[in-house]
Amino acid sequence: QRPNVEVNSPTICLGGTATLKALGAAHYEWQTKETTDSIFVSPTQNTIYSVIGFSENRSCTDTAYGYVTVGKPVKVDISGDLDIFSCETTVLSATPTDGTYEWSVIGASDGKIDCETCPSTGVTPPRTMAYVVTYRSPIGCIGKDTALVEVTEINSYFLATALTPNGDGVNDVVQVHGRGIDHISFMIFDRIGEKVFETHEIEKGWDGTYLGFPMNSNVFVYRLEIYFCNGDVKKETGNITILR
Repeated sequence: QRPNVEVNSPTICLGGTATLKALGAAHYEWQTKETTDSIFVSPTQNTIYSVIGFSENRSCTDTAYGYVTVGKPVKVDISGDLDIFSCETTVLSATPTDGTYEWSVIGASDGKIDCETCPSTGVTPPRTMAYVVTYRSPIGCIGKDTALVEVTEINSYFLATALTPNGDGVNDVVQVHGRGIDHISFMIFDRIGEKVFETHEIEKGWDGTYLGFPMNSNVFVYRLEIYFCNGDVKKETGNITILR
C-alpha cells in the first residue's frame, strides 16, 4: 500500500526544541538521516524539514515537509514614573501589550501591586523597590524587564489654625495637608469639650459647622494624630479660631 505521509508544523521560541512527528508510513527517513517517526530539532530560524515515508516492503514512498517557525526574541520594556514620594502610587506599563503578564516585587512582599496580570498596573511601594514583569507572547515566548521605583521619604504636614467660612473659597475649610501621610485622626472640640468634628481621612476638613449649622466666631481645641507611611507618628493639640 502506498504511504500517505503527514508531518506537523510546530512553532517554538528561539532556543527551544520542536518535536516533528510523521504519520502514514511504515518506515521513515528524515533529511537529518534519522529513521524514527519523531525527531527533535532546535533551529535558530524558520526551517523546513523533509521526511520520506516507505511502505512495509519499501517499494513505495511518499515525501512530506514539516515547517518549524521560530519566534523572534522577546524584548520587554517597563515605562512609568520611577521617582515618587512615600505613600504615592505610580503606574507601570509593559510593552508589548499582546500577551500575558505577571508582575512581582523582587525580595519583598509589601510592595502593593494593583493588578498582577495586567499590561499596566498601579504600584505603591513603602520604600525603594524593584518591580519585575514577566511577559509571555501569544506563541509562548518569554521576556522580562525590571524597574526600580525610587521612593523619597518626606514626612511633612501643615494645619491652618484659623478659618473664615464666608463662601469666598479662601480659608473656608481647615484640614491637614502634607506628604508621606498614611492616615490621620483629627478631632475638634468646643469650649465645653463637646466634639464638633472628627475625621480619619486627610482629604476631609472642617467647614466650621456642627450638625449642619454654622458655628459662631470662637476658639476651638483640636487634637491631631498623624500616622506616616514609614511608621512615624506625630501627635499635637492646639487651637483653631473661626473668624466670621
